Amino acid sequence: MYAFVGCLAFAKIKKDKDNNYVALDGYLEHLDACINSKPQQPPPLHINETVKIIAINMLKAQVHPAAILEDNMKFIELNLGGNVLIDNERFLLTSQDIINFRNSITKDVLDIDIRNSVEKNIHQIFEVNDDEVIKASTVYYKPKQSNNDRLMLVLATPEQRKLAWKYGHNGIIHFDGTFGFSNKKVLLFVLLVVNQDNKGIPIGYLLFSAASGAQRASSSYNHAILKELLKQYKDKISIENNHEFLPKVAITDTDHKERLALLEVWPHIHLLLCEFHIIQCWENKMKQVLGSHGGYDVVSYRKDMKEYLIRNS
Repeated sequence: MYAFVGCLAFAKIKKDKDNNYVALDGYLEHLDACINSKPQQPPPLHINETVKIIAINMLKAQVHPAAILEDNMKFIELNLGGNVLIDNERFLLTSQDIINFRNSITKDVLDIDIRNSVEKNIHQIFEVNDDEVIKASTVYYKPKQSNNDRLMLVLATPEQRKLAWKYGHNGIIHFDGTFGFSNKKVLLFVLLVVNQDNKGIPIGYLLFSAASGAQRASSSYNHAILKELLKQYKDKISIENNHEFLPKVAITDTDHKERLALLEVWPHIHLLLCEFHIIQCWENKMKQVLGSHGGYDVVSYRKDMKEYLIRNS
C-alpha cells in the first residue's frame, strides 16, 4: 500500500481478441514524490468486539462454524446496511477468525496451547491438569513415549460406570469401533448399554493411537490392544462395586478382533452379531452374486430374501 501524493500518472493498455497489445495510452510522467515513496503497512483492522463476543459464545454453545459465519453475514446485512468495515473495525468474520477464536477458547478453558504436540497436550490434560471431572472420568491413561509406543486412554464418567453396572452386569453390552473421527489417526471404540426405555447409553470410550507409520488407522490395531483396554475398564467397575463386572451377552459387528478381545476378558460371555450388520453382509453378498439391478425375478428374489432375514434375525 502506497500513500497518495497527488501523482496523476496512469496507463491504459488495450489488447485485441488474440491477446496482442494494440494500444497504449495515458499520462506516464510520475511526480518525484511518487517515485521516492515507500510502501506502507495499512492500519490494522480490529475485529469489532461485539461481533467477536457473539461468535465466541456461539462456539461455546457448539454451533457449527458455517452457521456462525452465516449468522455474521445476516447481522451485517440487517444492522450495518452491508458495510463490513467501519472506521478501523472489521465486522465480517472469516474462517480463520473462527479457528483463532476456537484456539483461544481451548487455551482459556483447558490451558492447552495447540502449537504444542498432540502428545504433550494430552499429557497436560490427563496428567498435569487438576480438573476433578477429567480425573474422575479417566479410567486408564498410558502416554505415547516413543515412536514404537501408542497412546491409550479409557474414559467413563462416574455416572456412566454406575449405568454400566446397572444395565450391563449380568446383562447385555454393545461394542463397536468408529474410524475417521479424528485427523490425528486415533481409533475410538464405544461400549454401550440399553436402558429400560430401549434407549442406547454410552458407558465407556476406548481410545488409542494408530501404530507409527500406519497409512490407515482403521487397520492399525489388534485384539491385544482391545483386550488391555477392556480389562482396565472391567477392573475399574469391578473394584467400585466389590464384585466382578460380568456382562452375559455382547453384541458386535463381524470384527474378529473385537470378538476375540471380549472372549479373553469375559471367557463365559455369549457373543451375538448385530442384526444390522448381518443384513448388511447378506445384502452385500446378494449384490455380489446377483448384481445391483437385474430383471423382475432378481429384484423379487432380493426383496424376499431381505424380508426373510428381517423376520428371522
